[in-house]
Amino acid sequence: MKRTTLTIHSMLLFVALFGVAHAQQVVWVDFDSETDTGADPSDFIYSAPDRAGVLGALSDKFFGLGVTFTDTMPTAGLFSKVTLNFGSGGSSGGVDFQNKKKSDSASVHAPALLDFVGESFPTPTEVLIATVNVTAHEVGHLLGARHDDAFLDIGAGVAPGPFAGDFGPAYPGPAAAAGTFSEIMAANTGFTITKDVYVDPDLYFGPRSSAKILQGAAPPLDVDVDETASMHDSVPTAQILPLKTFEIPNHFPAGHPAEGVVLFVDMVIVEEATLTLSTTTGMVEADHYAVSGFAGDIFQIEALSATISHQSDIDDEVDMQIAILDDVGAGGLYYGELGNDDERLSLDSTIIDFILPYDGEFIIEVFPSSKIPDPATDPDATGEYELYVVRYRAVLEPSADFDEDDDVDGFDFLAWQRSFGLTSGATKSQGDADNNGTVDAVDLGIWETQYGTTALLAAAATVPEPTTCTLALVSLCLAVGRRRIAVR
Repeated sequence: MKRTTLTIHSMLLFVALFGVAHAQQVVWVDFDSETDTGADPSDFIYSAPDRAGVLGALSDKFFGLGVTFTDTMPTAGLFSKVTLNFGSGGSSGGVDFQNKKKSDSASVHAPALLDFVGESFPTPTEVLIATVNVTAHEVGHLLGARHDDAFLDIGAGVAPGPFAGDFGPAYPGPAAAAGTFSEIMAANTGFTITKDVYVDPDLYFGPRSSAKILQGAAPPLDVDVDETASMHDSVPTAQILPLKTFEIPNHFPAGHPAEGVVLFVDMVIVEEATLTLSTTTGMVEADHYAVSGFAGDIFQIEALSATISHQSDIDDEVDMQIAILDDVGAGGLYYGELGNDDERLSLDSTIIDFILPYDGEFIIEVFPSSKIPDPATDPDATGEYELYVVRYRAVLEPSADFDEDDDVDGFDFLAWQRSFGLTSGATKSQGDADNNGTVDAVDLGIWETQYGTTALLAAAATVPEPTTCTLALVSLCLAVGRRRIAVR
């Protein structure tokens, strides 16, 4: 089947719908407990309309991400708390990967932050916008999003400027993520010390942040796997990681090339993996994981330990590296480099926008910074980590070759008929020709157009609108249900 690369500007991601009702993470925005109405002139007094506006704007920014905001302390259940007019800007209890602690807290002092970035006399509107943006940023941390999740667009690498040099070794990919400063996780002084980002009412969560927040705020997405008990210290013994597909909300603003496109990601998390010291070799054994994809697929890979040790199941931190290898163990796939040792802000490791150059399997190797450690000088050579892998797929041409036997025939129609009516999570083998997660009349129209062609010709066919004949066939399928139709 023909595939084309997901480009920086197109951002055309597929979708497979997540059809389970989202559980809600409740966040209490405390407007009052630290607000001094007289003695501290730097505190901002939020009126009733101000509070309603802040809560409404926060709800808009977290639309579809499984978060509910309230200005009243909940009387039951777990909730996170954001205290306003407290601290010197914005802070949180840390990055809570997968939201394992649902009762953590953050603080926001919008006037103090604006003063720090050079605006000593902000307007009330600026304070309110900054309150929303910084609160959203800190809640993002509480739900697992990190600063570098702000890099936009997907495939553009890191933001222009000094960011590439902050990695160790320096980030080898493009520094063209010009959309970064429109993303909520960029609203921090590590990215900018001017007020423009903080008072921009149009900041939004991009796909990197949304993927983290959704699987943290609205579990269970069922993406966790355990590290295998079998040895996987080489390419041939690599643990195969099964990626699962989930819809993420599209928050791209009007005018963005991906505005209105339904987005999804494929994701897997290896929980509580461990780098251990071999008693026979005296070396720390590297872990190998096998992941499959298509040419043009874009991957983000993170090996997390120090970043998440304060709120997760990590009891023993490890300093590790990530290498990206092909299916026979050769490096150089990651923009000509082996991989990453240290990300920008910690000793953890991150691979940003690795573009798979072929259809097939590649290997993620996680190994310690020192394979032959001296326990006295290198105590972090062994320990626990979690591996986060997310894939943004290349664009596939519509195809009705559902059984992938290189032609479009009656057997493909049977595949479509058996699954007709699926409204979420549908795969190509179930009759989803246009890759939107559903099996409907449009898919039948594609089959009708491509019937009798080979896969090569079918991939070039135009996606049709449902015709009268197509709609009649739909009615027929509704009538006959699952009765088999003879195909000759």
